[in-house]
Amino acid sequence: MAKFYYLEKLSQQTIKYQIHSEGCALLPAWGKRDFLGTFYHERDAIKVSRLRHLATAPCSQCFENPRKYQIKL
Repeated sequence: MAKFYYLEKLSQQTIKYQIHSEGCALLPAWGKRDFLGTFYHERDAIKVSRLRHLATAPCSQCFENPRKYQIKL
């Protein structure tokens, strides 16, 4: 089943983003997130988010294995 994914901007200075899926306990309010898209798998949400913003990280609450997708910048 497909889920909605969102981007949260963490900081103005570092321009880092965190990816959340629908239903996440840490999902920010509507004004503080951008819709990323609807995806069947979390890895697809990661791919699209990194096309838009290189410095993205998965949320530790709503991703099964967030360390799998982390990159060193």
